[in-house]
Amino acid sequence: MVQSGCYAATLDDIDGVLAELNDADRQNHAVLKRLSRALTEFNGYIVNNRPGIPNYGERYRCHERISTGFVESTINQLVAKRMVKKRVWRGQQV
Repeated sequence: MVQSGCYAATLDDIDGVLAELNDADRQNHAVLKRLSRALTEFNGYIVNNRPGIPNYGERYRCHERISTGFVESTINQLVAKRMVKKRVWRGQQV
């Protein structure tokens, strides 16, 4: 939804959907209420975390890293090491 640092467009889209939900038929009131609450929370998240949300288009143009695969690989290695330790520990008698 948030692409290339276009926060204003995303916030406008969320506001538009929220306006449609307010005008919608209240036949599925519980579902619409949950959706409205989720969109409101997402809107707040974007507003509060705007500085921390990267602009991947700008990063790409500056030849900076835009992938998080290196982080995922490191986490997978750490989890694998911990799982090996747990397997060895579980095999020992107390």
